[in-house]
Amino acid sequence: MKIVIVVFSPGGHTKKVAEIIKESMEKKSVAVEIIDTTGKAIFDNSRSIQAYLKSVIPPHDILMVGAPVYAHHFHYNVLSIIDALPSPGNGWGKFSIPFVTYGTINSGISLYEAGNHLNKTGRKNIFALKIDSFHVMSRFLSTTINEGKPGKEIEPLMNELADKIISLDISQADKIIDILPKLNYQKLTCKIKANTIFREKFFQDRIYPQLSFNKEKCVCCQKCIKKCPVQRLLLAEDGLDILKGNPACIHCGECIHACEFSALDFKTDEASKAKWNKVFNQAIKGKGILPSNEFPKTVLYY
Repeated sequence: MKIVIVVFSPGGHTKKVAEIIKESMEKKSVAVEIIDTTGKAIFDNSRSIQAYLKSVIPPHDILMVGAPVYAHHFHYNVLSIIDALPSPGNGWGKFSIPFVTYGTINSGISLYEAGNHLNKTGRKNIFALKIDSFHVMSRFLSTTINEGKPGKEIEPLMNELADKIISLDISQADKIIDILPKLNYQKLTCKIKANTIFREKFFQDRIYPQLSFNKEKCVCCQKCIKKCPVQRLLLAEDGLDILKGNPACIHCGECIHACEFSALDFKTDEASKAKWNKVFNQAIKGKGILPSNEFPKTVLYY
């Protein structure tokens, strides 16, 4: 059996889950290869994505696809990866396992989205995972959420996943049930919010503060460029150049976090920061407009 894990992991937490899965599977003598799409200049169009996937993904039996949750959704860049997958056959496996990492507030409809997109490519979802993780945006606020997660606390669950995978008879594909209905676990109110309010691309354009650059503070070290998961930062003759259009900034904050000289930041004021601090502080208490009342927070679906 061969497993390929495709991840997009701006903050590194989704990839960390993939690495723990790989370790658990290899202990069971199952070959696993991780394909990390983070930082690859492929997200400008579907042709670039498909060409990349065909060049790097080896023959396999099971395809795992991992992404962070952004505003109740499986990240749209990874949905684009799924949509660009060739149909099963000729070395492309017919079984899939979507998984997500999310910063404890809400996993939204992310797994159901991913499973549905995988179905449309001709794949059957055999398992799925949601993993409670560090909320990367909380590092810019007064309250950090789940710092240090995921870690060793998920190893028993990954071992359970490994046991369930090796117990499958993948030669009997028709007898294996697709678990997509189990991924439709959210309440109606959450689904409505996800589909009407939490539209990530709209938030990026109209709601989230935009990236600002202070040329006087920049020393051209290029650390921000290396950390940008969609490669939209370039070094020009007069300093940093922030590209417009596709691929769009995903507001992960990795470039800001990487800059030691505070040359990059989000355009915001103290009142806005106070507002977001309040939202996050209420959320982790299960209150406010983003209540964190999803339990259990880390789950293996089968």
